[in-house]
Amino acid sequence: MKRTLVFLLLTVVLVLIGSTLPPITTAQSPPASKQGTRSTVEPTGTVGKTAAEPRSAPLPAKPTVPGDVIIGSEFTLPLVVPTGVRQVGDNSYSITAARPLAVAAKLLSQKLGVPISYEDAAWVSDSDVQNAKVSDSVLRSAGPNYKVPLVPRESTFDFGIAGALSGNIGFSIQAVIDSYHRFRNPGEFELRRFGEGEFSIVARLAADKSGKLIPQDLPLDTKISFSAKKRTLNNAIEEICKAVSASGRTPLIDVSPVASYLDANYTELGANNETARDVLSRLFRRKPAPGQSGEGKISWLVYFDPGGKAAYLNLYPVRVEVKQPDGTLRMKDVVWTADSEKK
Repeated sequence: MKRTLVFLLLTVVLVLIGSTLPPITTAQSPPASKQGTRSTVEPTGTVGKTAAEPRSAPLPAKPTVPGDVIIGSEFTLPLVVPTGVRQVGDNSYSITAARPLAVAAKLLSQKLGVPISYEDAAWVSDSDVQNAKVSDSVLRSAGPNYKVPLVPRESTFDFGIAGALSGNIGFSIQAVIDSYHRFRNPGEFELRRFGEGEFSIVARLAADKSGKLIPQDLPLDTKISFSAKKRTLNNAIEEICKAVSASGRTPLIDVSPVASYLDANYTELGANNETARDVLSRLFRRKPAPGQSGEGKISWLVYFDPGGKAAYLNLYPVRVEVKQPDGTLRMKDVVWTADSEKK
């Protein structure tokens, strides 16, 4: 009789405990998040990999996103504000960073939901560079011959993007570049538009050792050619970098973090005397068949080592802020569609 009572009590306790536990769910990454498996490596540090999470509450049928942005599956990611950004008012921001326009490109991209890349200058003037911040422990272990690397000198500018959320995207990006110049920051930059609704903020002029502004030789302006054949996406990126390094003045090295997606998917892309920028854009303009889910859009960051002896390419996915039913913001992948139009 005692054993029976004990057994019944244990059964009741287990049932009560089980009723308080959340159901077990399995998060499945959407097709648009394949590129999201790449962590984003920046010249000033590393941002770790962020996995897609199962939603905790139903999303609206039409999430609140700017314009006609096409977003991926139902899964969202935590909102990540680019390092160096400080909000100073409604849709007004201040950025302090070694490459403030690179940070602005990321912020604008996630506000507007379009690819906005950044291609840096080769900073060589003493007024434009400074010693990197290196910890005492690194200096102690590095030895007497260690030379502290140079990095771009930090600069600051303020801008607003209220009109950008509903107006002409190209005009809005240009307004941010103009604000950067009004603050008398290093170099001169311009906006390039290419592909299908894709943009890049590129360096046009930067000071040389004497302080004179000189035109910048952008690696992705290099005209390249290579044969079309079946390759993995990773091999295609390598082919583009190899062609730039062979034809251009500066070697281009891919430093994008490893992603299995790039080794598991193929292309038959070739190039015939085209700019590397256009070829890279075509490589990732992977539109789906009608009725199928699209591939995620990408942007890139191109920057130089001190002295401009080599350039580095870093790819990252385009994500847009989406307002949730509770008013909070999260991020979703922006994808290509079968009927994407040039804008």
